[in-house]
Amino acid sequence: MKTGKKVLSILLALLMLALCVPAAFAAGGTEGNINWNYDESTKTLTLSGSGEMLDYPEDDPAWYPYHEEATKVVIEDGITKIGSCAFYKFTALESVTIPSGVQSIGGGAFAECTALESVTIPSGVQSIDGYAFYCCTALESVTIPSSVQSIGNYAFDDCIALESVTIPSGVQSIGEGVFWNCTALKSVTIPSSVQRIDSYAFCDCTALKSVTIPSGVQRIGDYAFRGCTALKTVNYTGSEADWNNIQKGKNIFTYKDKATGNYLPLDPMPTFNYNYVEPQPEPQPDPNMCHWCGKVHEGFFQKIIGFFHNILARIFGAKY
Repeated sequence: MKTGKKVLSILLALLMLALCVPAAFAAGGTEGNINWNYDESTKTLTLSGSGEMLDYPEDDPAWYPYHEEATKVVIEDGITKIGSCAFYKFTALESVTIPSGVQSIGGGAFAECTALESVTIPSGVQSIDGYAFYCCTALESVTIPSSVQSIGNYAFDDCIALESVTIPSGVQSIGEGVFWNCTALKSVTIPSSVQRIDSYAFCDCTALKSVTIPSGVQRIGDYAFRGCTALKTVNYTGSEADWNNIQKGKNIFTYKDKATGNYLPLDPMPTFNYNYVEPQPEPQPDPNMCHWCGKVHEGFFQKIIGFFHNILARIFGAKY
């Protein structure tokens, strides 16, 4: 009898202990028309559903309690918009999967995701709103598709590891402070579709050595290239007269003198290349081309000829 009570007591104690220990399995719920699930074992946050995600204040999403531990975010097909501040300050986030159906990335959606090193934005996205990737300090590369038409203010501000970015041909304006303080960015080509470069767009990009500006640009805002102390070359696809007709803000190519607080011209000032023509890549030879005769051998007998030609090319040197 005493043995039975002892066993029962142990079982009850184990049950109570199990109830007190946090569950190590998935947590989840519903936010608007979006279902979310967090798997603690894989540290993966998965979102599914249809339509647009809600926009949030900085720390309001139901999954925000996992912002310091989730390393992966998977957004499934059906979702068309990533809500504002949806993953704000997810400081452990290393990778994110964005489906092709997403059309918009909301303001501050991935702001201060300081472990995120790269992101591929799918071809369906049309707009990247302000502060979308603000202060993603580990972000080294980003692929922006040609479907994107607008990049909001400060979208990549303080992405200090960002070395390269391709601005697609559909973008019509580069918003205020979009690449401010991207201190690793070395070169940038602005596509011919851009008509406006807003204030502070490339401010304090201290590694920026060259920039190509198309003749279609009608306005360059205040301090657009302020503090770009390594800038050596400005390639402009229009004439010098066209350049002079651009509406320009103040202190575009300047730096702030620490002693006086005054804005002074970059020293030395960059070289301006007018009527610049973007070099075209050299055509690549057909990988199946014969190195002896320059032809592509197709068919059984031709391939036999090609085989012997390649031997000749190795002995006497390739002609093609």
